[in-house]
Amino acid sequence: MTMEEPRYVHGLRVQDFLRCELVEVRFAGPGLTVFSGENAAGKSSILKAAEALFGGKASLPDVPVRVGAERAELEADLGDRVVTLKVKPDRSTTLTVRTRDGMKATSPQRMLDELKGAIGFSPLAFLRLKPEEQAEALRKLVGLDTRVLDEEHAKVYAERTTVGREGKLLAGQLSGIVVPPEVEPAEPLPEVEEVDIADLAQRQQAAVTVKANNDRLRRDMETLRAGCDATAREVQGIADQIALLQTKLEEKTQLLARARVELDAQAAEVAALVDPDTSALTREIASAKEHNLVVRKAREVALAEAARVERARADRARAEQAHAAKEQEVTAKRAEWERLTARIDEIDAEKARALTAVTFPCPGLGIDGGTVTYQGVPLSQASGAEGIRVVLEIGAALNPKLRLLLIDEGDALDLTRLRQVADWATERDYEIWMTRVPGDQPTGVEIVAGRVAADHRGEKTEAV
Repeated sequence: MTMEEPRYVHGLRVQDFLRCELVEVRFAGPGLTVFSGENAAGKSSILKAAEALFGGKASLPDVPVRVGAERAELEADLGDRVVTLKVKPDRSTTLTVRTRDGMKATSPQRMLDELKGAIGFSPLAFLRLKPEEQAEALRKLVGLDTRVLDEEHAKVYAERTTVGREGKLLAGQLSGIVVPPEVEPAEPLPEVEEVDIADLAQRQQAAVTVKANNDRLRRDMETLRAGCDATAREVQGIADQIALLQTKLEEKTQLLARARVELDAQAAEVAALVDPDTSALTREIASAKEHNLVVRKAREVALAEAARVERARADRARAEQAHAAKEQEVTAKRAEWERLTARIDEIDAEKARALTAVTFPCPGLGIDGGTVTYQGVPLSQASGAEGIRVVLEIGAALNPKLRLLLIDEGDALDLTRLRQVADWATERDYEIWMTRVPGDQPTGVEIVAGRVAADHRGEKTEAV
């Protein structure tokens, strides 16, 4: 038998590896073998032993040797060859491959590398992954490395998201900039002139001065009149004393004559006096003040309106300028968003081209973005039976030479799915080793405390 021909594991021996103390099992060929046992019984350690045997040192757990043992020893019978792996607590290993006649392979690991495929692929574990984790796992399995494109896609997408958010913010700011309508020019200032109150006041003051002089002259006249009356009385007294006061009478008579002449003259002048009408000027001044107040208010209103128009025009100019600038920002953000979108499309196209160049392990299998698809439908939407068949086919395609698939925690499958797995293994000529926690009835190879407690294969009570 050459290394190119399919191979099966005919026997397995695991000693002091992880929780296994000593497990020895023979296999009849393709089909399903169930390792049943309670949690921590050591059944999963059997699958990890197979991974360590065929997967190389990278598949070794951190603490491979059972506690208290000096070393672990794993052995697999491939029919014409026996693979043996000895492991020390420090994870140092010794790998040998011998033929039935005792011939030892010179490069045992290279021989196994050509044989092993992806022994660590777990079909059920693959089904339990999230869609994006399934896509990433499948990429690794088929050697499709799109990490650089994915990182750039994530970076560009995040940048586009930021640009889009900023663009929406700018668009909102743009819509909030209201350009006022064109402002009509202000009404011209009134051409009515103010009355010159200073001139009126000067005329009023002159009239007051004239009246004061007239009043003074009247008082002087009254004073003269009173003097004349007193002199007349004195004359009458002098007349009575004429003999004694003749000289004085003459003087007083002369004085009286002169006073009367002056009085007559003064009386004539006073009689010709005309008092000016100051009340009319007072009314005219009050009217002028009211007029000037109206004119000032009209001028203030006109000036305020002119200032308002000027401010409105300045506000409109600033709003137009801000609107134009914000519109340029929105246009630039839109162009940047479109550029990033185009780059995302280019990245998606590059990934699509890379996907078309990859041969997937199962016909109809593919990756659409972050989702594994089967026949164009997301794998997560496939029926339970179809999903199991797809992942088994993936495992088969990844392990074409060593026809062995490992399924841990198979107790998640009901009896219908379990029979489906068993039928597939028989039809496709594959060995499937599966671990399950037993139900009411033990099945398969029963593991207790790291040893084979019983082998129920072939019993009538065997569920599968």
